[in-house]
Amino acid sequence: MRKFNLLEESWIIVLDKQGKMRELSLLDVFRNSNDIVGLANELPTLDIAILRLLLAIMHSALAREVRDYAEGIRIWRDLWENGIPFDKVSEYLEKWWDRFYLFDDNYPFYQIAALDKGTEYGVPKLLGILSESGNKVRQFPQRSGKGKYIITHAEAVRWLLYVNAFDDTSAKPTKTKDGSKRPSVGAGWLGRLGLVYAVGNTLAETLLLNFVILDEDGNPWGTGQPAWELDIPRDGERTPIPFPKSQVGLLTLQSRRLRLKCENDLVLGYTLLGGDFFPKENAFCEQMTLWRKDKNDYVPKRHLASKQLWRDFQSLTSYDSDSCHRPGIVRWLNEIEANDVYIGDQIKLATAFIGFGDKDFFVDDTGSDSVSFNAKLLTSMGAVWVPRICEVLISTEDAVKAVGTLAADLSEATGDKLDKNDKPSAAMSGKREATKAEAYFRLDEPFRTWLRDIDPKIDKINVKLDQWREISYKILSELGRELVGQMGTKAFIGAFSSSNSERKPMNSSIAYNKFMSKIYKILKKGEVEDDEQ
Repeated sequence: MRKFNLLEESWIIVLDKQGKMRELSLLDVFRNSNDIVGLANELPTLDIAILRLLLAIMHSALAREVRDYAEGIRIWRDLWENGIPFDKVSEYLEKWWDRFYLFDDNYPFYQIAALDKGTEYGVPKLLGILSESGNKVRQFPQRSGKGKYIITHAEAVRWLLYVNAFDDTSAKPTKTKDGSKRPSVGAGWLGRLGLVYAVGNTLAETLLLNFVILDEDGNPWGTGQPAWELDIPRDGERTPIPFPKSQVGLLTLQSRRLRLKCENDLVLGYTLLGGDFFPKENAFCEQMTLWRKDKNDYVPKRHLASKQLWRDFQSLTSYDSDSCHRPGIVRWLNEIEANDVYIGDQIKLATAFIGFGDKDFFVDDTGSDSVSFNAKLLTSMGAVWVPRICEVLISTEDAVKAVGTLAADLSEATGDKLDKNDKPSAAMSGKREATKAEAYFRLDEPFRTWLRDIDPKIDKINVKLDQWREISYKILSELGRELVGQMGTKAFIGAFSSSNSERKPMNSSIAYNKFMSKIYKILKKGEVEDDEQ
């Protein structure tokens, strides 16, 4: 039984240059990539899963014959200047036509034909916009009624890719032959990452900007096969594998063993087992993640929903050091710029993320963000500018902490008590964190504009940095004045919040003067003080 071929059936939602949403087949997406603004599926994370599939196809069709560094740069430059050759991509895909059927007795796309064990789920769990288990129903779902239990084949393809990439750990591992339990399946590979990717003016540009042909040493990637080329797909539960040597193997990693359940023309649910996995430590084959230092290793740095992407500017752009490792995609863009390939005046980097709860057992948040800056910051000029921008971001963070401390002090002035260790109570800490979030909200758009307007060829670095310090000083001092203005007579009089006789009473005047002195030292004089409790 063969149904729904991904190469000819429409299933990928895109936004065209006329501002219209269209649903296209895989072949049509490549055929029209210059006329598509970008992917526009139900979730930004779903767009990432589909983007990686498209990139895997490009690696399979266009990059397998790369022999050395010079050829890799030449091929990429030719693609950027002349476009993605649809004839080569379509020739490759048509060769593997039979492996792109969603339903097939032998090779169902991204599935295991003979999967006969695992956790059974219904459609509500398959849909990433719901991610609803059988015993936990969402109060305000985006879909309800029959729409939660019946989906089209086109939807099923999209969410099949999504589950494979971002699945949580709620699936129950099966027992071994001796009766013992297997380890947890772990989150899907993309769910473990701090995803970052480059965005172009068209889908074709986006694909090429993320089309990393050479590894960190400037060598072609190792040989490998995408999932659909495997004559004998791996079907073992929770299978450890080495770091993928090829991008096609990584981009089509099967984090899950899946099998859709279909009756007539309806998809009713799916069966799932844990699939392939490898250590996340120093997995530099992955090109689309932020990294952080963990003891002696680098591990993917997950993005926090509460943190704007620009606040991770150092992790995004910094040159390799003991404490920081650049994302592969940023390294590649740097390589392209160093070879005098003009990719535009501005670079836009974006993230799409999932927030997991309780040891990745369920999804409680999802979102996206982006930041734009001058492409020259990725050239040798960036070696001077980037560390200085990171310095001013550290100062900004210290100044925001000072606003948070002001909020805690004002809370103390109204009578909120310190804990037994003379530290801020839960109520005071809550007000501090809420105020810091408000501060970052007010700084958000001004910083994005300031960063985007930097031109390393024209601007003087000290002048630009002082400009941001002045902008942030005005914003944060105004926020401080507002906080004090919201306090009443009680805060002005002040209160003793501690049994410590040596501790002075706190009032709004003391709190405000302390705050203004601190941010003046941080942003005007360049002194770093961090005594946030």
